[in-house]
Amino acid sequence: CLASDTIESFEYGGAWGTGLWSNASYNTLDWSVRTGGTPSGSTGPSGAYDGTYYIYTETSGSGSNSFATIEAACVDLSGWTTPALTFQYHMYGATM
Repeated sequence: CLASDTIESFEYGGAWGTGLWSNASYNTLDWSVRTGGTPSGSTGPSGAYDGTYYIYTETSGSGSNSFATIEAACVDLSGWTTPALTFQYHMYGATM
């Protein structure tokens, strides 16, 4: 497990930009790192909630009726007094 002082954001994490997170091997559709708006019109956010990067999955076209899962490594929360997991999400479009 990772140390209990772990803070995670899509702003960190190397080339894929996801840090602890990874696409599940059983996905039928993967998550991608993005800046700015999404490639298809009138569907996604115009930018990240905080910072520059966010992850998204395209559900229109060939992504329709697919599923995408991200997984995170084990994190040891035993040293935290008030651990928290917070997600900001945006779901808009005809195929959501």
